[in-house]
Amino acid sequence: FGLLAALEELVANANSELISVHLERSETFIPTGPALDVMLYRIVQELVNNAIRHAGATQITIRFFAREDELRLAVEDNGRGFDIDEVLQSKQRGLGLRNIESRLSVVNGHVTFDVAPG
Repeated sequence: FGLLAALEELVANANSELISVHLERSETFIPTGPALDVMLYRIVQELVNNAIRHAGATQITIRFFAREDELRLAVEDNGRGFDIDEVLQSKQRGLGLRNIESRLSVVNGHVTFDVAPG
């Protein structure tokens, strides 16, 4: 049923008594095609899982907006944060974040991680 339906299902499945997940999206949506839909879904899935599993987040907001010829996606949480440089330099940690960067580079996309310990 497409990316938005998949994201809505992800949000519904992630919500629990302890975790609140919300999806905000623009009214207009640019169709992206199945390959990009799957890639964006996997990125959101990775970020939501990381926020729950590693950051201990209890509130997660997914923002997905289409503007002219670009898509913007943000995943924000109230988790405990981390040191991005330390994680990306580690061979054992940060594989999911490196995969996100790699996936986006294929479609001329980019990612910005705005994180800090605490």
